[in-house]
Amino acid sequence: MNYSTSQRFLLTAAWVVPVAQPAMAGGAVLISEGKIEAVLSASESLSLKSAQPDLPAIDLDSAVLTPGLINLHTHLDYTNMAHLETFDGETMFDWLEELVSQSRNQLNHAEALAQSALAGAQEAALAGTSLIVDSTFSGAPAQALAQVGLKGLVGLELFGLDEGQADFLFGLWQERLAQLTATAGSALCQALESGQVRLTVAPHAPYTVSPQLWLKAHKWAKEKGLPLTCHLAESDSEFNWIKDQDKRLHRYLLKVMPKKPAKDLSEESARDCERELDARLRELPWKGHGQTPCQHLNMYELLDEDTIAAHCLKITDADIKILASRQVKVALCPRSNWRLKNGLPRPKTLIDSGITLGLGTDSRASSPSLNLLAEAHYLRERLLEEGKTTDDLALAPQYSQLLFMLTLGGARAVGLAHQTGSLEVGKCADIAAFDLNGALDQPANQEDVLKTIFQHSPNCRLLLVDGKTVVSGGSLL
Repeated sequence: MNYSTSQRFLLTAAWVVPVAQPAMAGGAVLISEGKIEAVLSASESLSLKSAQPDLPAIDLDSAVLTPGLINLHTHLDYTNMAHLETFDGETMFDWLEELVSQSRNQLNHAEALAQSALAGAQEAALAGTSLIVDSTFSGAPAQALAQVGLKGLVGLELFGLDEGQADFLFGLWQERLAQLTATAGSALCQALESGQVRLTVAPHAPYTVSPQLWLKAHKWAKEKGLPLTCHLAESDSEFNWIKDQDKRLHRYLLKVMPKKPAKDLSEESARDCERELDARLRELPWKGHGQTPCQHLNMYELLDEDTIAAHCLKITDADIKILASRQVKVALCPRSNWRLKNGLPRPKTLIDSGITLGLGTDSRASSPSLNLLAEAHYLRERLLEEGKTTDDLALAPQYSQLLFMLTLGGARAVGLAHQTGSLEVGKCADIAAFDLNGALDQPANQEDVLKTIFQHSPNCRLLLVDGKTVVSGGSLL
């Protein structure tokens, strides 16, 4: 099913940055039936207009055209929890306890979840995002992406630490997936049928999913030919808990793991349940063997080229070799990482190891916006600050590297580089236009053009997804 427009038209701008080739001043993109028919230089564009004077054209003379941006990790249904972004706890798990508490309350309010996810999808679209990789328990982001007209890979989250319950827990997950697709509205049905939105499995993290349950998710994703999404090596607590023990993470799991309602138990029985859960957590046979989270998953052969791992902050040199050899794709979320007191990622080290990288904003519960340009600019500026104190300014990626991570790198991560991520003939017309606002009065090079849009991080003026207009004049259609 084709959900794109079919009209043939020309899109011109002050600059075109195709990503797969050098930027062009005064370039243009010719679009037909939702695909890119040609990427033209200024002179080629003028020749085409002269030869075909009736060809419809949109002139964005003060803008730069880029591929639509790809957000490689977020949780759109937490958009209405932006108040948590200002948390004052000591560790990420203080924040997580509150997030889990509030999100569990939300699960009983489907309309509130839907509105939260829709608000996130709309914010992302206005920021020039054409494709989102989302992790969700509710599934609401899938409907939101379809409604707004964005592309997406939506991972339905999976949890469970008891390896003896793996079959049962994965069966429950499959029921949730079936319910999501069975009760989907017409927009999501069409999006799933066309491939605009794909649903996959998202084992949450090594500290919330047993290897046996993760293996079932891994096998399911392989059979479906889908990427698998997860969180990996986000905090020191996770690193320490997998290797041996971590008191803070242990307390968190005791608090959030499902229990019988206290009203159904006597005080003594409740204490017995707590002691039993505490003992089970301490005696999990698959942890505490001196391995890092990456080594732990690798030992069970759960990492491969179809794994998209968010964060990957707390990793050793040996871990980087594992990620590279297994061709794991990594989604960095620097603003969330810093806000939750986990530090900053090291993109240059990962890039130099040949690992495919993208950027994610994470959710509004831990990040100030869903603007990927702002996310990338923050990462570069923070790494430059660190570089000044360590005499290593090469820590920070160049602007062209950042744009690659937001476009073609993200497309490679989700297995869609043949369709999107760059402005090339035959690819989908997923295009964002960002106003330069007169910042470049004279012709400049690609780095200068990109520096302008990253530093200002504007919302987009125009966003096309498969040639269909999603944002026009800075407003959602």
